Amino acid sequence: MARRPLLPVLAALVAFGAAGCGGGGAKSAAASLELVVGAAKNTLGQTTRGLTTLTDPRAFGDSPAQLQAISVFDVASQLTFARVDLPGPVEKNKSPRQDFVVLTPTTLYLDPASKAALPKGKLWLSLPLASPSAATGRTARYVEQAVGLDPQLLLDEIAWGGVSAAHHGSTVVVHIPLDKYVVTVDLERALAGVGGRLARAARIAIEEQLASAGSHTKVDMTVLVDADGRVAQLTGSIPGSGLGTISSTMSYGIKISPSTPSPAQVVPLASVADSPAWTAKSPWDF
Repeated sequence: MARRPLLPVLAALVAFGAAGCGGGGAKSAAASLELVVGAAKNTLGQTTRGLTTLTDPRAFGDSPAQLQAISVFDVASQLTFARVDLPGPVEKNKSPRQDFVVLTPTTLYLDPASKAALPKGKLWLSLPLASPSAATGRTARYVEQAVGLDPQLLLDEIAWGGVSAAHHGSTVVVHIPLDKYVVTVDLERALAGVGGRLARAARIAIEEQLASAGSHTKVDMTVLVDADGRVAQLTGSIPGSGLGTISSTMSYGIKISPSTPSPAQVVPLASVADSPAWTAKSPWDF
């Protein structure tokens, strides 16, 4: 069996910790917003790793209290890689079953732990991201969930939709002083302004959030910023995604050798969307 392209990418990431050191005094609301938006944009321009805890997620079946995800965005290749641990029975080696995601500017790939619905020899499902209309209904919700495994979506929303922020003093994490902010994001504004590498997937995800939020188009996030003006930690939620509360710790200085799935091992998600094996947990777990 061919080697999963992102396994070597993710294997080297666990040893890295949050970077930077910082601190600061009280800041005005305007200064706080400028700093947080600037930190989000600064972070979006760098190769980053996110170590994420999902609290009370419902997207993957069962009712786990927490799940873990790890992801990395590589600036040079413009690719995002992610892995999420699934609830339920563990593998023979006692490790959790895992799904793997590769996100390119135009396509979302999923390597599901269970492949009962995939044709023989196929390992990956693919979904084009040409426009918001390319993914609708349950496939659009899947895009929202998959993109939400990496902190880039929440950072995009802050960068393009941040409307207010308040400084809540400083805290120390692993001997690193960090400035704490609570930022309010207007999702409609974020949708109108979103750009960059995740633009196609982000638009689909934000459209899904707005559809589920009704008149509640603003969300709050908590951000910890280091002395280099980068986001060190980020906590928020993605309305309607079923991911629960998302808490990510960022790391920098990551070096990877990115690759994408072999076309011979890929089948379109649309070809299995009507499979009898599709359940409320699909496509994460067929």
